Amino acid sequence: MQKLSDFWWTSLIGRGQEEDKDALVGAANIFYRERFVREIYRTIVPERILDITSDRLLNQYHRWQESWRLGAAWGDWNFFLLISPSLILSFSILDAAAMKKQAYFNRTAYLPCHPTKAQNMSLSELVVFWQDQKKSVLYEHYFGREKLDSVNAKYLNRTSFDGENWTLGLHNVQIKDMGLYDCFIQKKTPKGSVILQQTNTELSVIANFSEPQIEVQYKDRNSGINLTCSSKQGFPKPTRMYVWIMNSTNSTSEYSDDMLISQDNVTELFSVSINLSIPFPDDVWSVTAVCVLETESMTTSSTPQNIVLPRSESNQDKRKSWIATVIIGLIFFALALFYLINRYLRKQKRPGIS
Repeated sequence: MQKLSDFWWTSLIGRGQEEDKDALVGAANIFYRERFVREIYRTIVPERILDITSDRLLNQYHRWQESWRLGAAWGDWNFFLLISPSLILSFSILDAAAMKKQAYFNRTAYLPCHPTKAQNMSLSELVVFWQDQKKSVLYEHYFGREKLDSVNAKYLNRTSFDGENWTLGLHNVQIKDMGLYDCFIQKKTPKGSVILQQTNTELSVIANFSEPQIEVQYKDRNSGINLTCSSKQGFPKPTRMYVWIMNSTNSTSEYSDDMLISQDNVTELFSVSINLSIPFPDDVWSVTAVCVLETESMTTSSTPQNIVLPRSESNQDKRKSWIATVIIGLIFFALALFYLINRYLRKQKRPGIS
């Protein structure tokens, strides 16, 4: 919004002499005087144009005053301040702050236009149009019909107007559509077009990241677990990514590292991943891993993944060797026993042999 100090000041009458712009800005601090504000109403702007209250003008002035940072000293001024009537009119048609709206990527954003000062008027009597922060026109409703002459090419076939709710739908929203949008309601008069109202909307766009995926590259008792967690196609940029490790003893630990973030040149969506090397807890042979991704507006997590540590190959070999030795020993013992028993029985059958 243009500051009051930048408006077109035509003249200043104060103590019988003209002053420069800085003195004028300083003198403007007497706006708090109710009778002076009312004097501006009566002297400069016809009553039929101004439909704002003095309280609203005073509040607007106090907000502007904070940004002026005036340090000049001034006394008891008596003057009339002459301002362009069209700029005074802007006091009433500009909203104090932009309305915030949010839309999902590739979905529809809804940009409102509040017809407070045109409630009793038909669309056939008005011109209603939306434009972005670069002054490109999204849509124009011209005295009851759609007019495409002024619409920017990038918005063609992407909008739909709801005349009952005075709302414009912007379809297939992209990241580059974020920003400020203005809706204007105009009425034609014998002296030309007059802006009845302006509605400001600040649009933000979000895209939900895909569910994080865990990929285990390596797992070993000595080296631990090497894994990668990744997620794709989200917006805005993620703020944090980490992995929870839970074991059978109900112990839980959090592991994180620097995120590797890339952005698609066309869609402007982000992809993110982290690479971790996590030690395996002692006396634990299996753990559960969960990857968590956080952004400014959402938190999403992976499906829990069970990771089982393979038994040591050396221990397995020793165990197999020991079992094989026992089995072979038993076989030899059984054969020897069978041989001895068989020999003994043969001797018993031969007479005269002792």
